[in-house]
Amino acid sequence: MGSPTRQIVQTPPVRDRADGPIRILHSPSNPDLKGSSVIAAAVEHVKARGYAIEFSEIRGRPNREVIEALEDCDLVIDQIYSDQPLASFAAEAASLGVPALVCGYAADDPGAALTRVPSFFVQPEQLEATLVALLENDEARIAMGAEAYAFVSDVWHPRSVAERYLRLINGQPDPDWLLDPRVVTYPLGCGLSRDAVAAIVSQLVARYGRAALGVDDKPELERRLLELCEPVPTTESVPVTAGL
Repeated sequence: MGSPTRQIVQTPPVRDRADGPIRILHSPSNPDLKGSSVIAAAVEHVKARGYAIEFSEIRGRPNREVIEALEDCDLVIDQIYSDQPLASFAAEAASLGVPALVCGYAADDPGAALTRVPSFFVQPEQLEATLVALLENDEARIAMGAEAYAFVSDVWHPRSVAERYLRLINGQPDPDWLLDPRVVTYPLGCGLSRDAVAAIVSQLVARYGRAALGVDDKPELERRLLELCEPVPTTESVPVTAGL
């Protein structure tokens, strides 16, 4: 339906860094969920390779300070394990013409049944390589920022989103808005690595059997969840309650 933002400007700020560093912003509402430590480490690895980066991380500050920082940055990195390509912070950036780099296993998984929206949405393992590619390609960043700005200014404009909800309330939804949950076979999700999900699934199945997954009516999803457990991961030990 959309994620409307309030900070839509008439014209995005012009960002001409010339030979200066590329300014990257990360502003996590929940650092653990967003994978902030992984993101910071990836940026440091890229900086160590000689790329000119000015990286800022804002936590627990008023929204106006986040907006001010967005107005002066070239790229945002939203999160490492996302199940959508343009969540709230990335959409806020888009409203100012700033492109977002977002990572998530859903990026190229047809089973996630995602609607494509303009962001650099890639697998978590591709974070560093994608960041390097964007640092070396100003035109790609600028073009994505313009595309994202146009998208949130039109498709995700508050009035457009409200009109869609009114259609839904009045029983007149567009068929494209409807999704049969039985076609969703994506076994991962937001805030957890593949190994962490596999550890949780492995422990649940070992203790209570596959019925504990609660997806008997979705055999393909069940198959993919069980596939995560082969072999059982040993790199992470996660309590069975984590992430549930």
